[in-house]
Amino acid sequence: MGASQPPETERKPETQQSEANPADAEVPTITKAQAAQYQHPCERQERNRNSDLCAQWTAADAARDAADATYIAVWLTGASVAGLIVTLAFNFAAWNQARAGKADTARALDAADKSADAAVQLAEIAERNSKKELPAYLDFDGVILEKWPEYDDGPDKIGMRLSITVKNYGKTPAENAEAAITRKLQIVGKPGFTDTMAGQCLIAAVAPTDHFNQRYRVVVSEKFYEDLKAERIIHHLSFIVTYTDVFGDPHLLRSCFQGCLGESSVVEGTRASN
Repeated sequence: MGASQPPETERKPETQQSEANPADAEVPTITKAQAAQYQHPCERQERNRNSDLCAQWTAADAARDAADATYIAVWLTGASVAGLIVTLAFNFAAWNQARAGKADTARALDAADKSADAAVQLAEIAERNSKKELPAYLDFDGVILEKWPEYDDGPDKIGMRLSITVKNYGKTPAENAEAAITRKLQIVGKPGFTDTMAGQCLIAAVAPTDHFNQRYRVVVSEKFYEDLKAERIIHHLSFIVTYTDVFGDPHLLRSCFQGCLGESSVVEGTRASN
């Protein structure tokens, strides 16, 4: 017996694969126009409600613009804040400098006031010292009644001269000097005075160490002259000098004298000078 053949397997007819392989799926063909439309789905600022992709691009552009605007706003805000901080720093520094300058100015003004007060005080002290050390100082330097032949006026008319000398012992000129004299005669043993005479003259200015000599002409009888020589007649003189110094302050010199012939003496208690 021959070997038996295995039963032939029943061949099933080939059928189409029930599930397609995605990798083996056919890729659809895209035209250039479609590709261009894909790459440029819509122009900026263009709204196309029928295109989702256009809406996505529009949203992306808006987000990018918003991000750019936000960046710019943040940058400007930061710059503004930085500028504000710098401005505040400069203002604070200026305020500190102004406050320091104000304090320095106040101290300078206070120092200037004190210096001015000190200068005024020094000037006042200097003026007081100057008035004590530098004023004009007039004083009498002699009163003499003497015979003066040049004044003789004929027989029994004997000429005499009364000289009063005033000298400036100060260090500055005496100005606007004026002199006034009053003379009285007293007969020894008789009460009262006789032959009263008064006179006044303008002397003007007297320089330091200089003097002026005020002279009065007197003509008497020979008997009167003899009575003066014998001290039976005594003449009394009151002499007053007024003047101003270089500071404009007024002064007065006054004294009384008495005597016969020759130099007269000062009457005690009549001396005055200020």
